[in-house]
Amino acid sequence: MSAENHNQLKQNVLTTWDVISQSLAFLGPVMSMAFLTGYIAIAAGAGTPLAVFLGGLTMVALGYVVSQFATRVHAAGAIYNYAAKAFGPETGFMGGWTYLFATLLLTIAIIAGVSGWITEWLMMVGVLAAPIPFLWVGVAVVLCVILFLLSFFDIRISTRTQLWLVFGSVALVIAIAAYVILQGGATGQSFYPFTFEAVGGIPGLTFGMIFAILMYTGFESAAVLAEETAKPKRSMPFALVGTVAAAVILYTFVTYAYSIGFGFTPEQVAVWQDPAAPALFSIAGMYGGDWLVTLVFLAAIVDGFAVAMGCLTASSRVMYAIARDGALPRILSRTHTQYKTPH
Repeated sequence: MSAENHNQLKQNVLTTWDVISQSLAFLGPVMSMAFLTGYIAIAAGAGTPLAVFLGGLTMVALGYVVSQFATRVHAAGAIYNYAAKAFGPETGFMGGWTYLFATLLLTIAIIAGVSGWITEWLMMVGVLAAPIPFLWVGVAVVLCVILFLLSFFDIRISTRTQLWLVFGSVALVIAIAAYVILQGGATGQSFYPFTFEAVGGIPGLTFGMIFAILMYTGFESAAVLAEETAKPKRSMPFALVGTVAAAVILYTFVTYAYSIGFGFTPEQVAVWQDPAAPALFSIAGMYGGDWLVTLVFLAAIVDGFAVAMGCLTASSRVMYAIARDGALPRILSRTHTQYKTPH
């Protein structure tokens, strides 16, 4: 086996859906709808859907820019390679290291967070009667082993697992939001959440959009799969623009359900703004009860695991690309002889 073959990813194996799954997984839609919307509501109030919609449009524009790079530069380093092409190797090196550090740190943080949530969920359903010290550490080790196995053998195992995990967890949230809207929420159907009055004018809108943009971060990670994609010129725009556009529709739909579900008065909006009570959990409790809160918590855990998979895929490809160019030890650019995955 030649050294070159030890240094190549498996080519022409991923479909458009595989690439989309990477964008979706890294977005963490259920986590975003559960934990970030409350911070948007602090600034935008009942007008959160407007901030989410307009913030999403700015990210669609960014997605188009990234897709133009991805259709021309088919490289596993993605942002690292784009910066190097546009501004030179020094800028590419700094951009690559920054992105790699961020994705590695996020991978660790998500694994730790999901491990803690699992222990909390086990207590919620009565499996554990009381907290067990450091149980989350053992859970984290198990999650790391599962992530390794899903990522090591074939990239398609990872991407397709991500796709089903995200679809399953998002389907539950869509069902809850649809139920709230069909029931009319606390206010009945209203265009009020999309008005400047609801959002508190320009200050509320702009500050709300800052947090709303965070809900869309991670979509660009699909670009790291360009070398492994069969038709990157076709697949990348679908993943990088289409995924964000779909997220805009999803997030606007769900936050509209939140807005009419909680109500428009200051007291009602305050329930949504409480960071200690995630909006998705609160709305599930109001319209379904404790059993639905338990199910939603499980969906957030599943989505969090998918995020961890997406982070691991992105970080491993960027690390591989940087090492291949000699900016990290060359051993980190080696791929498995059979599965062609970084190892």
